[in-house]
Amino acid sequence: MIDNDPNNDWINNEIKELKINTDSSEKKIGTCQYCHPRGDDTEKELFQCKYCKGWFCEEHSKPRKPMLAPFKSTDIEKHAEWNKKGGHPCIDYLKALTDKEKISHEKLVNLFNRPYGKVPKPTVEHVTYPVISRPYFGKDETRICKFCFKKSDKLTRCEYCGDFFCNDHIKPKTMHDFLRSKGGHSCTPYSNQFEKREKDREPQTEKLKEKDENHSVFNIIGIILVIVLLLSLWLLYNQINESVEQSSILSAISTNMGNLNNQLNSLNYEISSTETNLQTVCSKIQLLRNGSKYDLHNPTYPEVTSFLAKDKTNTKTYSSSSYNCAYFSRDVNNNAESKGIRCAYVELSFPGTGHAIVAFQTTDRGLVYFEPQHDVRASIVIGKRFYTCLSNMPGYYWVAPSYDDTIEDIIEFW
Repeated sequence: MIDNDPNNDWINNEIKELKINTDSSEKKIGTCQYCHPRGDDTEKELFQCKYCKGWFCEEHSKPRKPMLAPFKSTDIEKHAEWNKKGGHPCIDYLKALTDKEKISHEKLVNLFNRPYGKVPKPTVEHVTYPVISRPYFGKDETRICKFCFKKSDKLTRCEYCGDFFCNDHIKPKTMHDFLRSKGGHSCTPYSNQFEKREKDREPQTEKLKEKDENHSVFNIIGIILVIVLLLSLWLLYNQINESVEQSSILSAISTNMGNLNNQLNSLNYEISSTETNLQTVCSKIQLLRNGSKYDLHNPTYPEVTSFLAKDKTNTKTYSSSSYNCAYFSRDVNNNAESKGIRCAYVELSFPGTGHAIVAFQTTDRGLVYFEPQHDVRASIVIGKRFYTCLSNMPGYYWVAPSYDDTIEDIIEFW
């Protein structure tokens, strides 16, 4: 063995240099990032992980390999690693360990082949691992709501997307509901489940429609039977009163015919109203199936500027907590669709934050963006700062904000 051979101390020294130090000297008092999601919010002495830079209590300060439960595996080392107590899963530690193992393998291969003057090709490939998303934290390690970036130690995890939000934005919504009501957050997994439930309801809607059609047929048959019964009674009444004078018979017949005509008219009115209601319901069902509430069209650029000039959303007061850029964009989007104008809700991603604006697909100038807080056109370009993309306003000029507003991504919701 290499470790027991005194002549190979130079190899053992090379191996010792590759050991990974998992101890941490940084300490502070706070809430453990591993215990907090599991319901333990008590303040403890925390130690900083030298790999992921997270803060953990003494029990969970040691980094561990992130791995799945080896239920069907026969590897004893995997079961021993899984059954270890304490520590926290650390993807950065796993990357460092993989890099160290690769370097160790390459050094050992070079050492063993040094007397022969040969260096074989490395047989261990560098493995890359996916990035595990972590909760949003501020510069002072305080948890931040993913929607409004409000700092708080009492955030709630969404059961659909797994992100943390404050009490005002914890309710998951579809993009359609989010644009038309305050509060909550747009949740893609929740939207997918909602669409799946709506698709499952379509066969039930068709069954209800068939049931309504059957009821209409039964109503018509019942009306016919009532008319037949009335005619039978009328004929029986004529047979019983044959001895009555002709004038009284004619007056009785005319009276009965008038009543029947009134009944027929009322029945015709009911049938026509039922058909009208049925057509209305069918049109609403068709709109719901198409996923649209209004009959929208792509406007011209003058039509867009005319609409924004009449819209009063830009006169509202901005508030970071109660009426921010998302609400400005939502109200302009709703007002445009109520006028039959097709409008998009646009999310701009900045480093660590974001911004919301609107967009229109015009027929004469193509896709144009507007800042709804000032009704100013924006020439959006990824990689540029947002304030430099805004058009000039008479008597005003734009100043760079305190945060970094470089545009990293553009997401449009139509």
